[in-house]
Amino acid sequence: MDAQQQQRQQGVPARPRSGDGGGDFTPILTVLVAFIAIFALIVAPSISTLNNSVSILHQVPEGHVGVYWRGGALLNTITDPGFHMKLPFITQFEPIQVTLQTDLVRDIPCGTKGGVMINFEKVEVVNRLRKDHVYDTLLNYGVNYDNTWIYDKIHHEINQFCSAHSLQQVYIDMFDQIDEKMKDALQADCTRYAPGIEILSVRITKPSIPESIRRNFENMEQERTKVLIAVEKQRVAEKEAETQKKIAISEAERNAHVSKIQMEQKLMEKDSARKQEEISNSMYLAREKSLADASYYRSPTWFLTKGYLGTFCKRLYRGRSLRDFSIMFFPLFEHGNSPLLNVIFVCVIPRIVNGKYQAVLYEDLIRLSKRLDIDLVEI
Repeated sequence: MDAQQQQRQQGVPARPRSGDGGGDFTPILTVLVAFIAIFALIVAPSISTLNNSVSILHQVPEGHVGVYWRGGALLNTITDPGFHMKLPFITQFEPIQVTLQTDLVRDIPCGTKGGVMINFEKVEVVNRLRKDHVYDTLLNYGVNYDNTWIYDKIHHEINQFCSAHSLQQVYIDMFDQIDEKMKDALQADCTRYAPGIEILSVRITKPSIPESIRRNFENMEQERTKVLIAVEKQRVAEKEAETQKKIAISEAERNAHVSKIQMEQKLMEKDSARKQEEISNSMYLAREKSLADASYYRSPTWFLTKGYLGTFCKRLYRGRSLRDFSIMFFPLFEHGNSPLLNVIFVCVIPRIVNGKYQAVLYEDLIRLSKRLDIDLVEI
C-alpha cells in the first residue's frame, strides 16, 4: 500500500501535485514584497519607532541635522534638512536640533547657609548646539547631552549657590543676580568640556520657602514699603516747602522791585516838585525884588546911595576923589519913625580939608537930615 492510499484511509487529504493543476503562490509573494517596500518607503518614515531602523526614506526637519549610527558606531555623516536615504535595519537615524531650544528643569531642592530648605519650582535654560560641534558633542556625551550639561549641572550650581548664601540673600538680596550667575557657571563648564553648547540665558522663578518664613518676609516687606512711603511723603513735603519758599522769595523780590520803582517814581516826582518850587520861589523873589526896586526908585531918598553921594561930593568938591572923603552912615526911616527895610545909606565928607569944606558938608547933611527927619550918626 502506498502513501496516498494510507492517507485516504486515515482521512488526511493528499497534497495536490504541481502538475495536477495546483495553485501558484508567486503573485501573492510579489504583492506582499511590494506592500512591504511601499510600507518601508512611505508609512514607516511617519512612525518614529520604526524610522530609526526600518525606513529607507527619512526626513530631517528644519532647524535640525541628521546624525547616523551603524552597528552602534556614530558616523561622521551629518545631513541637512530634507529627505534622505539610508539602509534599513542597519543604519539608525536621529535628528539633532541646532537652533535655540529651552530646557525646562523642575523642582530643584536646596538648603541655604542657615539650614532652611527651599525649592526652585522651575528653571528655564535657553541653549543652542552649534552645527559644527554636533559630531564631537554626540561622540562624547550622546544624544542626551543636555542631561549632563544642563539638567544635572543646573541642580549642582543652584545647590552650590544656596549653600554659600543665607535665605535673605537667596530670596531677596541676591535673587536678581542668580540668573546671571547660573548662566556664567553653566557656560564656563560647557566652554571647557563641551564647547559646542552655548548657554544664552537662564530664567529662575522665585523659590518656595516655608510658610512661616514667607509670612515674616511679607511682613518685613510691608514694613519696608511703609518706610519707603513715609520717606517719599517727607521728600514730597520738602519739595513742596522748597517750592513755597522759592515762590515767597520770588514774590518778595518782585515786591521789592516794584517798591523800588515806586520809590524812584516818588523821588522823581518830589524832585520835579522841588524844581518847580525853586522856579516859583525864584520867580517870586525876582518879582518882589523888582517891586522893591520900583518902590525904592519911587522913594524921595533913593539918591542917598554911595554912588549918588559920591557923584554929589565930586560935584560939590571939584577935583576930589572918593578916597579923600570919610564915610558916614545913617539909617533911613519912613514916616512914623519905623525902619525902612533896615537900609543903611552912605554919605561922604572930606578927610583932609579945611573947616570951610567940612562945615559946608555938615551943613548940607544937617539940612538933609532935618528935611528927612532922621538923626545923623558918624562912625
